[in-house]
Formats: sequence, structure tokens, C-alpha cells
Amino acid sequence: MSGGDSVRLGPIGPEHVGDGWQLEGDAQGEWFLCKPIGTGVVRIFATASACGVGLCLPDGRMVRGMSARDVDDAKTLADSLIREVN
Repeated sequence: MSGGDSVRLGPIGPEHVGDGWQLEGDAQGEWFLCKPIGTGVVRIFATASACGVGLCLPDGRMVRGMSARDVDDAKTLADSLIREVN
């Protein structure tokens, strides 16, 4: 990227990073929030039309998922899921 270029993150913004949530991306250019828990990770996926939470194993398989209205709602659901599985 040059000086004036910016990366579009979709509905996920800098205000969502923090409190253990990290911004990560993959080779396909998808961005998501993640929070490590035990041996797994909770991921928040967001597009312009959908948002969801996934509990993923270290190999990347999602073992539990749920839909959310927006990123803030997804963070609330994810934190509840983390309390449930810990």
C-alpha cells in the first residue's frame, strides 16, 4: 500500500479492536475479529449484510456458530459464549 491507500474492513472498525479482540485477515482478503480461548479461538465475521460468531478449533474447523445483528451484538454474544465454554 502506498501512503494514500487504505484497507476496507467492511463493518469491522478500529473501535472494535481491544479488550482481547484482535483484527486478523486471511489469504482471501477477508477480515475478522478474534479472541483466543483455551486451545481454540472465537471469531467474528462481518459483511455488509451478515454478521456471525464462530467457536473454532486450532485446525480452523468451526464447532459452534451463531448469527448477530451487527459487530457490537456479535461481541456480546461471543463474550457470553466464552464464559459458557470456560
